[in-house]
Amino acid sequence: MRAKKLFNPVGADDVNLSVQAFQADDEDESVSDAVEDPQTVVDSYDIGVQSESDIEDESNQFQQDDDAMGEIGASGWNVYDEHHSGDVQLDWSSDLYDGDHRPTRSAEAYARSPLGLLFYFLPKQLWFRMADETETYHMECISTDAEKRRAKQLDAQVKHLNKTVLPLEVLEAQLKKTKPIQAHEILQVVGLLIARSLCSHMDGLEKHWQTDED
Repeated sequence: MRAKKLFNPVGADDVNLSVQAFQADDEDESVSDAVEDPQTVVDSYDIGVQSESDIEDESNQFQQDDDAMGEIGASGWNVYDEHHSGDVQLDWSSDLYDGDHRPTRSAEAYARSPLGLLFYFLPKQLWFRMADETETYHMECISTDAEKRRAKQLDAQVKHLNKTVLPLEVLEAQLKKTKPIQAHEILQVVGLLIARSLCSHMDGLEKHWQTDED
């Protein structure tokens, strides 16, 4: 390990690419070999294989004693690129921010209120955008949701012939009548999730306001 230089020099602007390109000839020949019969492969491995009790490592190449460890501590070992490993490799990384590292005045002002700090990093416009995107996703999934509902109705009709199966047009119309999700409703769900994480319940969120037992 000491006698070999493990890392080749690299370009100043790219430390992730190897200097020597990958050669197709270096590819393992086994990739293109024909697939052998599994039983034949197993039989080939069984030939001449000894048990673990018969195999002993008689080499002392990697054995370390106090003298060997003391020698390493005295002579040290080679650390490649030790003297310039912290140098900046990219020219455009030299103009990084060098101002004061502290919270902004506005963040410090809102930090006195946990709720104010929440809306400082997650402003109102974000919640309105989440509500709009949720409604857009709901409208895009109406056809798929209607097909799933009709498939469930068909399965139920197989078990109970008196069950009614609605047409897809009716199911899609019902889904389109669903009121759009409002931003404050998303906040309510987030609040319920936080509350239920502190006092967990096995029931779903739809039973959070339930006052009587089933």
